[in-house]
Amino acid sequence: KTEEQVQEFERRFIEDRKRAHELKIKAEKFHDLLQMSGGSSFMSSNQQQSYTSKYT
Repeated sequence: KTEEQVQEFERRFIEDRKRAHELKIKAEKFHDLLQMSGGSSFMSSNQQQSYTSKYT
């Protein structure tokens, strides 16, 4: 690999990490909003248990 290719790869890698981090933050904020608005109630605790047991 040339030096240029390596730099290009590193730049892309860093951008991907940044983007992934931003998405994670957005997802967490969205989750918090759901919790605050009582959105978690749309999935009753009963449903949530069967859902988690099905996929674990």
